[in-house]
Amino acid sequence: MKNTKQLVAIGLLLALSAIGAQLKIFGSIAFDSAPAFLAAILIGPVAGGIVGLLGHMITAMTSGFPYGLPIHIVVAVMMYVSCWGFGVVFKRFGAVAGGVAAVLLNGPVSLTVSAYVMMQLYGAPMNAVLMSDTGLTAALVLPFIAVLTLAALLNVLISLAVYKPVKKALSI
Repeated sequence: MKNTKQLVAIGLLLALSAIGAQLKIFGSIAFDSAPAFLAAILIGPVAGGIVGLLGHMITAMTSGFPYGLPIHIVVAVMMYVSCWGFGVVFKRFGAVAGGVAAVLLNGPVSLTVSAYVMMQLYGAPMNAVLMSDTGLTAALVLPFIAVLTLAALLNVLISLAVYKPVKKALSI
């Protein structure tokens, strides 16, 4: 951490992530990641990743861990990767590229990794539900991809909309 102001900003953004965790879109999909995406571009990719990871765990906890704790740990790690990736790509290539990276990582990539881990952990019955001979079963996965992608897009847009005013107000 560079300074106390950044540490306080991380605490504030984590608190906002906990509030966003209460604004659920579908199951454990919520507005917890907007503050994490903001942290990634305001403070840095690692800070954003930490807020994203902890924010998802708060959302999962308040949802009753609907997919089981191991899967939510995987999703939390993917949130870290999504927020970190957003911060890195944003700093190097700008808002549009960062947003695309975040939406792809947070939507289809995260779901694919989570579905794979779920199959490995829960075995053949889950395999029959999630996988077919040709890949992920569209009837189950596609609706989640759509919801996750939309949620990621909304969270990224919120973070981009408030970035400049928050940066100016906090002088970070």
